[in-house]
Amino acid sequence: MAGPKLCKDLNDHIDAFMKSTSGASFELPVALDIMLQIADAMLYLHKKEIVHRDLKARNILTNHVKITEMVNSGYMQSKVADLCESKVKLSSATNFEQTVIGMSQWVALELFEEKSSDEMRYTFKANTYSYAITCSEILMGKLPFADIEKCCEMKEAVKKGMRPALPDSLPVSMMSLIKRCWDADPSMRSSSHGYALN
Repeated sequence: MAGPKLCKDLNDHIDAFMKSTSGASFELPVALDIMLQIADAMLYLHKKEIVHRDLKARNILTNHVKITEMVNSGYMQSKVADLCESKVKLSSATNFEQTVIGMSQWVALELFEEKSSDEMRYTFKANTYSYAITCSEILMGKLPFADIEKCCEMKEAVKKGMRPALPDSLPVSMMSLIKRCWDADPSMRSSSHGYALN
């Protein structure tokens, strides 16, 4: 008989939390800590010249850590997973021209556009965009663009500037950083060091 499941993905935790409460998702300190853990992982990947290509809550493995001082805080250890679609930027640049990976809600705008064969489609800036969308997912406790049924309508709305909601209680500096990370212009997005959320 299989043992108990020790890890869940972050989306499972969000779903369970939202079913048990009528409020927002995680408490802000817990949400921020999860976001920082993901940021640290993404910064590590970028330093290794690796582009994840499918970052979202479902690809974050989480586990409650039994720390006496934090037993009621909801603290979770979070690890970025599902690296099977990742690419090493310098050694396999041509692979970046392959089919767009990931679900449309998390995919950077520039990946919606047709590119010439000599352009790399996936960049670290595309990861940064996906990270910002994932932050919204954590903070709001729901899938991004959940109210839009058709993928083509969602893409058009994003191209026109629509982004997922962020909680009103979010500190202005953090809200500003997330908005920079999902800017339509990749060059305006925070660098990989911007993952530090400082």
